[in-house]
Amino acid sequence: MDLSQGALAAAGGVSLSSQVGYEAGARVPDAAYLHKIQESGVDTGYLLSGRVEDETAKTASYLELVKGILTEINEWEEEHNATVPFEKKLEILHLNLASSIAQHDVDKRGLERLLRLVA
Repeated sequence: MDLSQGALAAAGGVSLSSQVGYEAGARVPDAAYLHKIQESGVDTGYLLSGRVEDETAKTASYLELVKGILTEINEWEEEHNATVPFEKKLEILHLNLASSIAQHDVDKRGLERLLRLVA
């Protein structure tokens, strides 16, 4: 993907100075930034790890994360004797997936915060 620093900053919703700081290693991007640039077509997996994954492996990895997030939501519902509406589950899944991808595991702390907000 051929984006200028300014275009990437705009896609991520940050200032140019923040983008320059990320690229220089002086600043660390948050999950919201990573999610936004991923939606713009940036391969955040490569950006974070330096590894290019084939699409099949990437899809399998993402599906495992989705499964893990949904399992955590179901366990939270049982533990709290609560029901999260389907639309809210999708919203939580969407919001938690970017940080989970960045961590290569379910972002349980972020997920817990999101669930407490909707409960």
